[in-house]
Amino acid sequence: MPISSESTFLQIACTKDVIINALVIALAVGTLIGAINHGPALLDGTFDPGNLAQMLITYPVPFSVSVWTSVKTIRRFCIS
Repeated sequence: MPISSESTFLQIACTKDVIINALVIALAVGTLIGAINHGPALLDGTFDPGNLAQMLITYPVPFSVSVWTSVKTIRRFCIS
């Protein structure tokens, strides 16, 4: 579906380009944040399942921020 002034936030957020961009950003930023926050535990062998859960929940944050920013930008500059 082409994006128009009638497109809702969710319709724009679910477009292929927005999702792929958000996944790439989440993978890069989430991995970097995980390495910064949990790198010492990984290197000294004290990484445990609790650390894994914390590391995995770092990925939705950059994903969400990327989707939000993409949709806001598309609505602002691409829809007249």
